[in-house]
Amino acid sequence: MSKRKRWRKKFPLLESMLIKKSTCLDRNRFRADNIKIIGQANSQLIFCRLTDQRLLLAFDQHAVHERIRFERLIEESFDWKNNRLKAKQIAPPYEMKISVELYEKIENITKELERNFALKIAIKTQKKITIKDCDGKILISISQVPSCFTNFFYDGLFHDFLNDCLKQLQTIQNKLETTRFNDPARDRSLKLTPFLIEQMRMQACKGSIQFNEKLTHKDCDELIKALSGCKACFRCAHGRILVKPILYIPEGDKINPFRKIIEEKIDSLRMENFLVLKKKKHKHSFQK
Repeated sequence: MSKRKRWRKKFPLLESMLIKKSTCLDRNRFRADNIKIIGQANSQLIFCRLTDQRLLLAFDQHAVHERIRFERLIEESFDWKNNRLKAKQIAPPYEMKISVELYEKIENITKELERNFALKIAIKTQKKITIKDCDGKILISISQVPSCFTNFFYDGLFHDFLNDCLKQLQTIQNKLETTRFNDPARDRSLKLTPFLIEQMRMQACKGSIQFNEKLTHKDCDELIKALSGCKACFRCAHGRILVKPILYIPEGDKINPFRKIIEEKIDSLRMENFLVLKKKKHKHSFQK
């Protein structure tokens, strides 16, 4: 007789506690008034219970904070009233050299770059002496960037952003040609280019709570409630699942006979996370 069958025979109600393949998390049920915080486990996970479903959930604390920070960064980086990206000034302006090919692409669209992507560029090199005196490189200065940029600038960063902007401008132009009206929501999604989204993902990740950081019950409560207000509350900024259903908790006095089972389930989950981290660490040291 398998261990699972022995458990079923010893605990008849065990079947009702197990997570089924059909179990799925409902976004509408994940509300602040329907969540009860249990606490932090192993300085890595936050356990809570969905009251109406009696469902025990385990959240990755780093991924939870990352999702919250990511959506806040998006909100803070966009001027929703005027439908444009917020900008910040660079003083003194950042100077860099670009190829003649890239220069020819942006020469006549600097206004569009500023209007759509908050990128202000000034051409420093004169056309007539460009190729002869500058080895085929054009000197430009950048005095304004989107507010979501960090204060760490380098040439490759702006090269990638310029190429991203050029692709998005072409997409915007195609959309305007194929539609007769402007959709503000669609315009916002086009101005938040893939490059900018990735920048915000990295910022959200680096500034988030890490594993082995201890949290109080109040900290856990604030994080989970903030997560419940997010648009994509079950995935981190990179798209990975941040929550795992553990089991259904029996009601009232029925929970006492199953307390050991619940504790064993939590312990096994802790060990599973420990082994994954240990495996990654061993792999990293082996590569070195």
